Amino acid sequence: MNSREMPPASLCILEVMLCLVVDTKNLRTQLPQIPLDDAEKGARKVVQYLAPSFALRDFRSLNLETVVSHLSYEDAYPGKRFLLRSSPGSLASLQELKIDMVTLANNHGRDFMDIGVDHTIEELDALGIASVGVGMTEAEAPLILEVMGMKIGILVYTSVTRSFVNDSYSRQGEAPPSGLVAKE
Repeated sequence: MNSREMPPASLCILEVMLCLVVDTKNLRTQLPQIPLDDAEKGARKVVQYLAPSFALRDFRSLNLETVVSHLSYEDAYPGKRFLLRSSPGSLASLQELKIDMVTLANNHGRDFMDIGVDHTIEELDALGIASVGVGMTEAEAPLILEVMGMKIGILVYTSVTRSFVNDSYSRQGEAPPSGLVAKE
């Protein structure tokens, strides 16, 4: 067989174990075990019992539903009612879980606008954790990774745009906007 021929299908079996987690965030208000003065230690403690299971996987990914930064709420998207922000030290939980990649395409990825996206990506890059889902151009959209010798392409999108920040959320005691109500 020359190098251009594919081997028989029976020789191409590759088993890859994936761990994909959705909607994670490391918020002090939701996880009091992550103290403000030592977010790294608290974050590791929160996930310590999950880490052995994650370690058994070949590839680990999660949707990081927060901005990672010390930005002030004054720097947030103007008027947005629900803002999620986590301390950079809380990313220790991702290190503990051996996370390979996070997706950032969600309704909180731009809570602190482009500067928040930049901070989040810088913090992830510093830890060697790949990210995808907040590219501003088509060229930035895909992420190509190698897992156990196999290249995989990852595309992540969100249906939430910058216009979906305030008027789309109903206030307490109000009915949701008509465009968000399921029609029968």
